[in-house]
Amino acid sequence: MTMGMRSFFSFLAFATTAAAIQELDEASFDQLMGSGKNGMIKFFQPWCGHCTRMKPDWDKLAEEAHSSVFIADVNCSDQAELCEKNDVAGYPTIKVYKDGVDEKYNGARGFDDLMDYVDANLASKCDVSKLEETCGEKAVKYANKWKDREAADVTKEFSRLEGMAGKSMTMELKAWLRERMAILKQLTASASS
Repeated sequence: MTMGMRSFFSFLAFATTAAAIQELDEASFDQLMGSGKNGMIKFFQPWCGHCTRMKPDWDKLAEEAHSSVFIADVNCSDQAELCEKNDVAGYPTIKVYKDGVDEKYNGARGFDDLMDYVDANLASKCDVSKLEETCGEKAVKYANKWKDREAADVTKEFSRLEGMAGKSMTMELKAWLRERMAILKQLTASASS
């Protein structure tokens, strides 16, 4: 493969990856705020070095976060008024939107930290103590399958799923994997109490 073709394919791969995250304007921002979903928005400037360094982790978060959560961007070069309305003074500014209230996110900005925050604070939870009210049909079936098993079997299944977590899979499968792991954690905790 020639150097020119390699550069073209590298650019194409970058452009495809970069397109995955939703970049908001005023109308799409308002629509998202009215959706009832929880999420995070990164307000950035294209010239900002910190924003550029954070982009791969932020894009990965957008790809892997639970479908009940939105992860989006606002380019403050293009949307200065929207950034001003949201009291953005430095870059990147990350804001958390939960239950109709927004606040500035001040936690660590690496992928694992962001993902832990999203899973713990923003994603809709399947609560095994209230299966029918909080979980989808697929999750209910999975929880029922494992709730009466021996603790050692549940731990073994959790380890198996944990081993799969780093493998390449679709967004939907990753979300289902994380949901199953969360269910098993709850079952283990309730069995030990």
